Amino acid sequence: MKIILFEDQLVSEFYPFALTRHVAQLRWGAKTILEKWERFFAEVQLNSNRPLFNEVPQQDALWINARFTPTPEMLDVVNKCVDGVGYRKNGIAVVFNGTGEDMISDWKEMSEIKGELIQKTDLFAQLSAQLKLDIQISEMEPTTKVEGALYFSGPTTDFYCASSAKIKGAIFNTEEGPIWIDANAEIMEGSVIRGPFYLGCNSVVKMGAKVYGPTVIGPHCKVGGELGNVSFQGYSNKAHDGFLGNSVIGNWCNLGADTNCSNLKNNYGIVKQYNYTSDSFESTGLNFCGLMMGDYSKCGINTMWNTGSVTGVCVNFYGAGFPTKFLPDFYWGDADQGEKYDFKKAIETIEIVMSRRGMVLSERDRKVLTELHEKSSL
Repeated sequence: MKIILFEDQLVSEFYPFALTRHVAQLRWGAKTILEKWERFFAEVQLNSNRPLFNEVPQQDALWINARFTPTPEMLDVVNKCVDGVGYRKNGIAVVFNGTGEDMISDWKEMSEIKGELIQKTDLFAQLSAQLKLDIQISEMEPTTKVEGALYFSGPTTDFYCASSAKIKGAIFNTEEGPIWIDANAEIMEGSVIRGPFYLGCNSVVKMGAKVYGPTVIGPHCKVGGELGNVSFQGYSNKAHDGFLGNSVIGNWCNLGADTNCSNLKNNYGIVKQYNYTSDSFESTGLNFCGLMMGDYSKCGINTMWNTGSVTGVCVNFYGAGFPTKFLPDFYWGDADQGEKYDFKKAIETIEIVMSRRGMVLSERDRKVLTELHEKSSL
């Protein structure tokens, strides 16, 4: 069965992360939404109204909203979805069997199905359930003998560790949820980790780190200091001391030493955050909300991020003082003033950073960055 994951009309709600990827390529839990569906279907492709992220044209297939994950209830609906029939939830298209052009011809309300369409803040706020789902669909077997642990609390049946992972003198607690350490990952001496927690392939937790779950560290990351309820999409570093909480960090980002982020307002009120769709600051409905950092962005040492901060793609912030709560794509500067990051210099830095991991910038990603630079409000 051919599966096509499509982006709906709310794709801009996922900026800055969806500025550089299809919504299905967002990491939600240990795996991306695309990777979750690929566990069940051999052929999964992506459709988007944005040409640079579109893989397939309109055609007969099973169309699934990229904001929905393959829960058992959702898979039951997908397997029963016959030709010409679709389902929606709260007026949003969820799944349809046919062509994309026919997607509104015949609907059935999906009110009996559990699960919600993902919102941007769910990338950190709903990590626990997604991590448990990823363990379930990956058919993980627990590692009942915890090698290298200094101390372990909670059920060992909630501990999953690849044989190639390295652990030295760490403290683990699975009382609140599972811990999953993936292939070639490393946890250094003195680290304290409370589940739910996932450490991706080839990622490193530095010495003495304190990690509160639910937290997900994607592949090829280095993290240290104090983390609480954070999602690193992948290939990014926060290698030194400093606090980061209730946040999402994109790909290829770097947070300088002693970077700190406020995740709670002084008045304990609901956090507002920049919304790309309305071009205004809107309520997140959350009391705890930290930093949303787009791909390829960086900040210098001792950076202090306000509650509910958002940075675009390829931002380079440095210097004293709090950055404003929204920094547009290709912002280069400090708290007082910024200018447009020179595109050639930005690409040169990206290529150097990627080459350190044996990777190269694809032509599609170069085109994406070119468009974002041209459209930057700076």
